[in-house]
Amino acid sequence: MRRSTPVLIMCLLLILGSGLVAKAGPLAPVPRTPPIPATRSGSAAAVTAGRSAEAIPVRAPGPTGAWATNAPAATGSWSPVASISTAHIYQPYDLASSGILDSVEAYDPAANTWALAGSSFSIYLPLVQTSCNALPSPSKGWTTVWADDFNGAAGSALSSASWLYDTGTAYPGGPTNWGTGEVETTTSSPANVQLDGNGHLVITPVKSGGAWTSGRIETQRADFAAPAGGQMMVTACIEQPDPSNGLGYWPAFWMLGAAYRGNYRNWPGIGEIDIMEDANALSEHSGTLHCGTDSGGPCNETTGLTSGLQACTGCQTGYHTYSVVIDRTNTNEEIRWYLDGAEYFSVSEEQVANAAAWQAAVDHGFFLILDVAIGGSYPNRVCNDYAGCTTPTSGTSSGSGMSAGYVAVYQEP
Repeated sequence: MRRSTPVLIMCLLLILGSGLVAKAGPLAPVPRTPPIPATRSGSAAAVTAGRSAEAIPVRAPGPTGAWATNAPAATGSWSPVASISTAHIYQPYDLASSGILDSVEAYDPAANTWALAGSSFSIYLPLVQTSCNALPSPSKGWTTVWADDFNGAAGSALSSASWLYDTGTAYPGGPTNWGTGEVETTTSSPANVQLDGNGHLVITPVKSGGAWTSGRIETQRADFAAPAGGQMMVTACIEQPDPSNGLGYWPAFWMLGAAYRGNYRNWPGIGEIDIMEDANALSEHSGTLHCGTDSGGPCNETTGLTSGLQACTGCQTGYHTYSVVIDRTNTNEEIRWYLDGAEYFSVSEEQVANAAAWQAAVDHGFFLILDVAIGGSYPNRVCNDYAGCTTPTSGTSSGSGMSAGYVAVYQEP
C-alpha cells in the first residue's frame, strides 16, 4: 500500500576543445529553485548591487542535465568538486514580474554587467555536502517552520515533544504489516531507534531468531502544509543503509496526509508523498505521489506517479539531501523532488487531471515518517525485476542502519 561522502556527485563537465565552454541549444525554462541553495556563498564582490551573493543553481540547457552555478567559496562543510575559473556567473532570470524563472542571466565581471546568457555556457560540477550535522538556514523569503537536528547523548531516545514511535506491525485498526507486506516488527528499543551522540538519528533493522525488528517514527505535528499561494519544502539529510546483502531493505523518508491518523483506511485519497525510498540496497532512490483510489485512479495505484528508482551514487556511504517542494504559487500546482538540490522529478495538478483528487491529496497538512522496513511490496517488486525472488532472504544482512542528520520544514512566503 505504501510507496509503490563524503559524496562525489557524478555530473558531466562538458569540454569544448581546451576550454570550459559547452554549446547548447535554445534556453529551456528554468524550474523554481528550492529554498536551500545547492551552493553556499558566491563571490560577493563580483555581484552587482541589489543582487544576492547567494549562489542559486540553475539547470543548463541541453541534454546533459549538468548545472551552471555561481563561482563559490569553499566555506563550512561545503567545498567545490573541481576548481572554477571562468569569467561568467549564472543565475536565474525573471523575464516577467510573475516570478517564474524563464531564462538564465550571465554576469561578466570584466564588464561589470548582467545580460541574458546566449547559447554558450560554462558547465560546472555542483558543490558537494560532506556533512549534515548543521541545519541549513533558509534562503531569503523562506522561513523555518520546524526542524530537528538530532542532538542528544549516544543511545538516547528521540524527543517525545517532536516524535512518535510507531510500534508493532500496524496502526490500531489499520491494515496488517503496515499495509505493505513488510515483515518487521517496529519497536522503540534503542537497538532499533536511537541518537548516536554525534548529531544523527539511526534506525537499524535487526534479525534475531529468524524474526526482524526495526524502527518507524513519525512527527507529532500533522499540520505541515503549503500555504495557498505559497510553497513548502520538506527536506532531510540521510545516509542510506549499506548492508553487504540488502535484499528486503526498504529505507524511506515520506509524508502522509493528516486525515490518515485515526482512520487508517483512507489511503491513498488523503495523499502520500514519498521523498526518498530505496529498495534492496542498490544505491538508488525514488520519489512518488500517491492519490485518488486504490487501485488505479488518477495516480495509477498502487504504484503511484513515480520517478522510478534512479542511480544514487554514494548514497549508501555518505550523506545526501532528499527534498520535496509543494508549490501552490500557480493555478497548476506542482510537487518537485530534489536530490542534493537538483530537481529530478515533478508531478503537476494538470498531470493528475483530477482537481478533486489533487486537492484531497495535497492541499492540507501532513505528518512526516522515517523508517527502515524489511521486505514488502516495493523490494519484492524490484527483486522480481532482476532476480525473481521474495524478500528478505536467509542471507539478508542484519544491523545496517539508516542515519539522518536533520529533518526540516520550510515555507514561503
